[in-house]
Amino acid sequence: YKRQAFWRLNDALSLRTEARGTYNIDEDFWNYTALAGLNVVLGGHLKPAAAVVEVTPVEPTPVAPQPQELTEDLNMELRVFFDTNKSDIKPQYKSEIAKVAEKLAEYPNATARIEGHTDNTGPRKLNERLSLARANSVKSALVNEYNVSASRLTTQGFAWDQPIADNKTKEGRAMNRRVFAAISGSRTVLVQPGQ
Repeated sequence: YKRQAFWRLNDALSLRTEARGTYNIDEDFWNYTALAGLNVVLGGHLKPAAAVVEVTPVEPTPVAPQPQELTEDLNMELRVFFDTNKSDIKPQYKSEIAKVAEKLAEYPNATARIEGHTDNTGPRKLNERLSLARANSVKSALVNEYNVSASRLTTQGFAWDQPIADNKTKEGRAMNRRVFAAISGSRTVLVQPGQ
């Protein structure tokens, strides 16, 4: 085997090393040789040494912290209760609907699923129409009073199929005559460092 190394110290001086090893099979013998050599260039002209330039360190310009993007999620519910056989929104629920409209304005990609429900009095067909009319009343208020795009709102009537209370009592039936709306969406906001 053979190994060599070469180092240039400058233009006139270099160092060379070499190591060799041989194996004699007949005599089962290893022979090692190590060589070191110094190469010196005599005569000729050396390149002039490079001029030393003093470097003045420059203070780095501070980088202004960049704002961070954060995603805020919206998950909100609305409950509106109705009188028997009515789909008119009672005045006490107007402020709750206004809050939903405000959040829909703050979250431009948010949507609302509006579900209408009834108690179990009266014929089924009437309750199917009434539950959808209740959902559409809330949708209409959002669209006409608060300029929410109708494409962001879906309505569905469930009649008496999803009660939340016992329809055998007056109080239970009052709880079942309702609209439930689920509002969801997200938005990206920029937050300045330190806020």
